[in-house]
Amino acid sequence: MKKRSREQNQELHFEEERRLYAYGRQWLRGPILGCGSFGTVSLAAVNKPRLEFEYMAVKSAELCVSAELLKEKMILNDLSGCPFVLRCFGEDFTITDKYAMVYNVFLEFASGGTLADLIETYGGSGLPESVVRCFTESIIRGLTYIHEKGYVHCDIKPENILLVQNSTCSSSASTGFTAKIGDFGLSKKAEAGSFKSRLRGTKMYLSPEAMNDKIQQQPADIWALGCVVLKMLTAKPPWELKDGNLDFHESPVIPSFISNEGKKFLRRCFERKPEKRFTADMLLNHPFISGSIFKDRDQEQLGRSILSLSEDTASEGCHSFSDGCSFIPLEESYSLSSFTEVEDIQQDIFPRFTQAISSAMGSQPQALAILGAAY
Repeated sequence: MKKRSREQNQELHFEEERRLYAYGRQWLRGPILGCGSFGTVSLAAVNKPRLEFEYMAVKSAELCVSAELLKEKMILNDLSGCPFVLRCFGEDFTITDKYAMVYNVFLEFASGGTLADLIETYGGSGLPESVVRCFTESIIRGLTYIHEKGYVHCDIKPENILLVQNSTCSSSASTGFTAKIGDFGLSKKAEAGSFKSRLRGTKMYLSPEAMNDKIQQQPADIWALGCVVLKMLTAKPPWELKDGNLDFHESPVIPSFISNEGKKFLRRCFERKPEKRFTADMLLNHPFISGSIFKDRDQEQLGRSILSLSEDTASEGCHSFSDGCSFIPLEESYSLSSFTEVEDIQQDIFPRFTQAISSAMGSQPQALAILGAAY
C-alpha cells in the first residue's frame, strides 16, 4: 500500500476539520463590497435566517493583522443600542482554502450605500438642503452618543456614513433610510487635557488643531461634521488645493447660496479654536436642525436616488455565496465597559481563538442563535 505524502495527510486533516466545524456554520460569504488596509468587507447571508433583514456585512482580516478590527468590535459593542451607529451582531473565526485563519465581524448591512455614493448620484449639484438637514440630524445624534460614551471617532466623512433601510428612527422617517456612523477602526478614547497623539483620519476632514498641533479630541469630530455637511450641500471637497497642498490656516469657504441657518451652523462647526466649537448636543438645538422641514419634492428625488443604489447592491447579492470553515457559531454581541489600545488587543485575540478551537474540538459545535437566527 502506497504511503500518503505529508501534503495528502495535511489535506485529509483539514477535510476532517471542515466536516467537524460544518455543524457550526451559520453563514455564507458573498461578493466583496470593499477593501481596505485591514482586509475586506463582504456581503453575508445567514443560513435559515429569521431576521428582519436578508443580509449582513462581514468585515474580515487575517488573524495576524486583526487587532484593529477587534478593537473596532469592542467599541461597537460599547456603543450598542444607539440607532444612529451601525449595529454589530457578533464575531467568528474562519479558515480559508489556503488554511489562513481569519477574524470576522458581522455588521448591519447598509443597502442604501454610503453618503458618498448618494452625493455622487446627484451629479455634482449637491443634495437639497432639506435632505442635508435630515441626514445631519442623524449624524449628530450618533456623535452625541459616541461622545457621551467617551470616544472620538477620528474619521467622520461621507464614506463612513451608511444608509440603512427600514429605520424606525423619527429623524429619518421621511426618507425610509437612517444615516448611521460606521468604521470605528481609527476611533479612540477621549483624553483629559490636550495630549498629542498619533494622527488619525482622512486629511481633507481633519481639524486645524489635529493638523497643526496633533491634538484630536471630540471637537475634531465636529469640524469633520461641518466638512461632511458642506460636501453634502456642494458635492465638492471642503478644501481647495493650493499648489497641490491644503491650506489649514484658513477655514473652508461657505457658499452664498446656502441658507442663513446653514451658514451659521457651519460657522459653529468651523470655529478654529476647539474650545469655542459647538458640541454635538448643542448642534441638535441649532435652528438648522430643529427647524428642518422635509419637502415632498426633495423626498421623491431622494427616494429615487437611494432606490437606485439599493438595486445596485441587491444585484450584487444575487451572486453565489461560498461557505467557510467556521470555528464558532454567530453569537450575540456583548457589552464592554473598558477599552484597550491595539497592542494590548493583539494579546487578547489569540487566546479567544484558541478557546474557540478547543471548544469545537471537544464536542460537536452547537448552533447558537443570533437575534433569533438558529441553524
